[in-house]
Formats: sequence, structure tokens, C-alpha cells
Amino acid sequence: MARPPNRKRRAVTLARTNQPATALAPMQATARLGLARRAGLPPTASEADLRAAAARFGWTADETDALFAPARTTADVVAAGRALAHANEGGTP
Repeated sequence: MARPPNRKRRAVTLARTNQPATALAPMQATARLGLARRAGLPPTASEADLRAAAARFGWTADETDALFAPARTTADVVAAGRALAHANEGGTP
């Protein structure tokens, strides 16, 4: 069975679509929902509450910013991928 591509390669592929912001918007929304769930916040949690939760979990500023800002560069795309991975790690603070 073929091994799925790693996160970084997926992120680079998305960035090369020339529309990374559009391509990543659903992933960003999923990551925000995952973070809210993981932090015990409602799905409608504010940006400020989500940023505070990400800080409690030890996310970097780039990963946290990637939840809200449109992706423009490959680095933005990679940060969004890391944010999604963190959001899906499970556990609670």
C-alpha cells in the first residue's frame, strides 16, 4: 500500500495551486473547531478565546496566526498544517 504524502509535501502542493487562501480555508475552519473542542470551548468561540487556548497548549505564534490569516506563502501553509495537526492531537489542558 502506498504511503500517503507527508504534511509538508501536502502543504507545498496546496501552496502551488496559486490560491492557497482558498484551498486552506476549510482546513483552517476545521483546525479552529478542533482547537475549540480540545479546549472545551463552544464552536462559536471568539478569536481571542481561541488564541488564548492555543497559547495554553504551547502553539507558536505562526501556528496560531495560521488559524485566522489567509495563507499567502508556503510557510503560511505549513503553519496551517501544523495547527491542524495540533488541533487533532486530542487531550485537554
